[in-house]
Amino acid sequence: MSYQYWITFISLGMILVIFARYRDRERLRWVAVGIGLFLTVRYLYWRVAYTLNITDMAGMTISIIILLAEIYGFLATFLFYFQVATPTAPSSVVGDCPDLPTVDVLVTSYDEAVDLVRRSLIACMAMDYPTDKKKVYLLDDGSREEMQRLAGELGCIYITRPSREYAKAGNLNNALKFSNGEFIVNFDADHIPVGSFLKKTIGFFSDPKVAIVQTPHYFYNPDIYQRNLKAGHKIAHEQDLFFQVLQPGRDFTNSSFYCGSGAVIRREALNKIDGFATKSVTEDIHTTMLIHALGYRTVYVRDILAVGLSPESFKSYLGQRQRWTRGHLQIFLSRDNPFLRKGLTLAQRINYFASIYYFLFGPARMIYLAVPLAFLLLGVPPLVAPLADIVNFYGSHYLGSLIPFAMVSGRHRNPFWSDVYETVMCFSLTATVIETLFRPGKLLFNVTPKGQKFSKSEMDMANTIPHLCLLALLGVGVILGGYLWVSGTGNRDALFVSLVLAAYNI
Repeated sequence: MSYQYWITFISLGMILVIFARYRDRERLRWVAVGIGLFLTVRYLYWRVAYTLNITDMAGMTISIIILLAEIYGFLATFLFYFQVATPTAPSSVVGDCPDLPTVDVLVTSYDEAVDLVRRSLIACMAMDYPTDKKKVYLLDDGSREEMQRLAGELGCIYITRPSREYAKAGNLNNALKFSNGEFIVNFDADHIPVGSFLKKTIGFFSDPKVAIVQTPHYFYNPDIYQRNLKAGHKIAHEQDLFFQVLQPGRDFTNSSFYCGSGAVIRREALNKIDGFATKSVTEDIHTTMLIHALGYRTVYVRDILAVGLSPESFKSYLGQRQRWTRGHLQIFLSRDNPFLRKGLTLAQRINYFASIYYFLFGPARMIYLAVPLAFLLLGVPPLVAPLADIVNFYGSHYLGSLIPFAMVSGRHRNPFWSDVYETVMCFSLTATVIETLFRPGKLLFNVTPKGQKFSKSEMDMANTIPHLCLLALLGVGVILGGYLWVSGTGNRDALFVSLVLAAYNI
């Protein structure tokens, strides 16, 4: 198979030349992406045709499970590139409308600190817009007297309700009954808009088909990785890839979506779908999909027009991601499944499916982490192939995936950190996936704590134990593998590959 080495050499050579000299040329970046996808398809063909361990049932079962995880990864990669292939240009600032519409600013709160909510309300009141056409509402689902006093002090309208049914979506829908502005602006209690927020967004609605204008979420505190590793801005914020790469890419196909805060929404469109969606715990993307199905447009503005708080503890971070996982699966398992909902374009269906599909990475990541244990602890080679072929096919696939991804994501995501993020979340999100598959109607809404004080020593042991157990197993595997290597026993190729993977996973 010597010609396969030439294919690897030429393909990786082209990718490296583009990366080194032409990474700023968009068309050549996508040539590199195409070459990388070709190397991955070649790898998967080689895996299916030549490497499955069919010597016994255990070997075949493990081989097929690993292959399915790799197929998941390939489709996830393809869907990522589909979403970001044609990003829209940065939106220009839109001038004033000749007749400014009325706007209701809805700030949702549950249990946030008073000072945190105060900052948001003051900023909302100070937004540059005619006072007779703007009203600011504090929607307090905590029914707290101090919040009612705060609203009165600042001149905001206070709204609460007797029950917290449907969580945030229910809170917003309740407020729609007591407000009448032509447009709704929604902020979470920790988000602080700039003074020009409305002036830079409301003009897009001169097009009657525009129903939502979403702005990026920008965070003034480090994420849990930046803070715990004391990395500051040496690594990108975990959410940068979504707001700076994915949303602009989806905007081209009219698939960018409302993200729960920092958005302006046309009330007429909301009325047509009976308000914010309540059948999933991710009301933002669900609401957008229903509005898209009516033929409306969304606009993603790249300007940073508001800042907020990212989750401040590992537990709150995981809780937020578990809610997103549960909500996306609830949409897929409902009548609003993007492949079943009438009115969506093909590109919108694919993009919405891509959002859902991403949150299935947990099981695949767990399989990747456990692969070396198949041979080190069980003595079962997960694939059967010479070491030279593994290096050729897997190595070219790996580099052909990593380098183009780095070019497309730019400074917003290092490929290494994608592995870290998925590894951190994989056990918790796998449990959420399983629970949601068996109980899709469970509308458990985990409110992400914001502005609370957390001890530096605080550790979420329930979510840490699975990682510690895996770490221990990998450690035992490396010790046993090292003994076999020194003693010169066993399949040397399988042993070498397993030891390298185990060391990387550790």
